[in-house]
Amino acid sequence: MKKLVSLILLLCLAFVLTASDHPEGGFLLQSVDASQFPRLEVRLSAWDANGVPLDQLSADNFKMQTSKGYWLKAEEFRFMESGKVNIALALDVSGSMAGQALNDAKAASYRFLDRLTTGDQAALIAFSDKVSLYKNQLNPERELDFNEDLVKVYDTIETLYAKGGTELYNAVYKAVELTSALPKGHRAVLLFSDGRNESLAYDDPEAAITLAKEEGIPVFVIGLGNDIDRAYLERLADETGGVARFTPRSSELAQTFDDMARLLKGQYLLKYELPETVTEPQETLSFSLDLAGEPIVQHIELEDLPVAEVVPEEVAAEETEPLEEAEALYPLETEEQLEALEDEQVLLDPEEADKEDDASSQQAPQTEDEPESTVEVAQAPKTIWESFAWYWWVLAGAVLLGIIALIVSRARKAAKKPAPQSCMRCGYRMTAGELACPECGEKRVKVEK
Repeated sequence: MKKLVSLILLLCLAFVLTASDHPEGGFLLQSVDASQFPRLEVRLSAWDANGVPLDQLSADNFKMQTSKGYWLKAEEFRFMESGKVNIALALDVSGSMAGQALNDAKAASYRFLDRLTTGDQAALIAFSDKVSLYKNQLNPERELDFNEDLVKVYDTIETLYAKGGTELYNAVYKAVELTSALPKGHRAVLLFSDGRNESLAYDDPEAAITLAKEEGIPVFVIGLGNDIDRAYLERLADETGGVARFTPRSSELAQTFDDMARLLKGQYLLKYELPETVTEPQETLSFSLDLAGEPIVQHIELEDLPVAEVVPEEVAAEETEPLEEAEALYPLETEEQLEALEDEQVLLDPEEADKEDDASSQQAPQTEDEPESTVEVAQAPKTIWESFAWYWWVLAGAVLLGIIALIVSRARKAAKKPAPQSCMRCGYRMTAGELACPECGEKRVKVEK
């Protein structure tokens, strides 16, 4: 029994390890808008390790860092269930898809298209063999260019039938090339296949990957059954920034296609503002998603940015000279100068002051329609005491206090000094404190007032 339990656990572990080469998950930068630089708007879609869309993340899951090491915090963060998307469906209709598999694939495609909304565009490349790589040459029976009229896509998918081999590499390349004609952002390829490349014509497995990476077009993959080139399909998704999902039964395609639609339509909106002045037309930002403690990092390359003009020190010094000359010609008024001007206004002749008041009133007469609040009331001239600055009052008070203190000190000294005295017999002026007259010996003394 223990061996059976151990075997089951090992099989479960092996399944988990082979279910995805990216246990952390991933994200797709749908668009990066720097038209309002230094404001930056980022839209992205995210998924877990199984390729299931994530719609419950918070702003703390995302980090943005500039090339100078500044960490940016999103000024706005929200999730939108119906973001814009332009998708090219590349559907395998080779002979191996005959029967229920094709019917389930059609129903799953309808479910995907049902998720698209106004403004979204879809293209169709239904492939088996004989995929033409001539540019802009589409087979109207199973290939459609991008269009907002999804009814055409529904109708074309309805008429598809299974036949022939599988030109997988050429079909993917054609879908990527068709998508590259659209403006960058909000564009992707969704590839569905149940087999391997069986083309007898010239084909290159790397061509689609190279073009998708150059154009920034992610390829999302849905694989059906066990007879698929899983290694190539996973690499196609990984290297282009998409995600691969695999299912053994066609009955599960509807849910898988629906997950892909929710993944692409569900988008996070983050708005940032760069703090530093840009001195180069290019800037590289590091954007990361942290799902399990280990961030997934992608780099954002911004080009043709408005460059801030740096003024050399010599030029800056020259530009300051006219200002210094202007200050010399028109010096700023000091507080003493302002006080002198106030004194001059006080000492003006009353008649001259009246003349000036009359002249100013004639220059700006008041109209009847003008509200009273706009009329300036002339203030009465200040008296000599009102124009006397406060610090002069402080100084005068300090001097007065000093004089009073000196008078009091001298009075106290005079009170402590003994009064002079003289001999009552001979009138000799005695020194204070003497008990007998040094001239006649008389002890009687007279205190002088």
